Amino acid sequence: MAAWTAAEGVLRKMKPGTKNTEVSRIIQKAAETFNCNPLEGVLSHEVRQFVIDHENCIIGKENAEQKVEEFEFGPNTAFSLDIVMTTGDGKCTDRENMCTVFKRSLDNHYNLKMKASRFLLSQINKRYPTFPFTLRALEGQRAKLGIAECRNHDLVQPYPVLSCKKGELVAQFKFTCLLLPTGTLKITGLPLDVSQIKSEHSVEDEELKTLLATRFGKRKKKKKKKKKTAPADMETN
Repeated sequence: MAAWTAAEGVLRKMKPGTKNTEVSRIIQKAAETFNCNPLEGVLSHEVRQFVIDHENCIIGKENAEQKVEEFEFGPNTAFSLDIVMTTGDGKCTDRENMCTVFKRSLDNHYNLKMKASRFLLSQINKRYPTFPFTLRALEGQRAKLGIAECRNHDLVQPYPVLSCKKGELVAQFKFTCLLLPTGTLKITGLPLDVSQIKSEHSVEDEELKTLLATRFGKRKKKKKKKKKTAPADMETN
């Protein structure tokens, strides 16, 4: 419920003119309502053609070590929202050895030493120059041999497998929304039957209550009524 409430609040809060810090505040309010914490290090990014992680981003939980630049949402933009809540303290561990998804870091270059690494990088540049890829899509053993050197020299960006402490529960909702001048549209993501969820907490915060009661989506334009034209006078002899 914490994750779903945050996702629904964010959808209604995000519109041209609003700032990303206001959206982060709604995520935090939803977490506190249900006695949970946003997972640290989780970012929601603006997306553009061939760019899935633009510098404009929303952070779920800000602290002294993890901060993002404040910006104002503009019209005709798209965002990939990632809302993750946990019953723990929000801290997680990077299970480095389990990572199998990477993305090419286009700004970085290095003369690799290993033949397997050079072969792997040439395959990545050819087949996956901009979007993430999984190691199983490449040649198995050679990919595993070459990825370590590519990673050590920041030629690829890992998508880490994160793990919370045993016994802590985690919930995640991920979706894409479009910020249009006529309203905000949610174009991906699955619905949730809230009646199936039982929680000992409920939304008491007035700002959050008002926000959740707000309708969102594209506003329908009012159709203009056509003026009736009077029939032309008939000529008489």
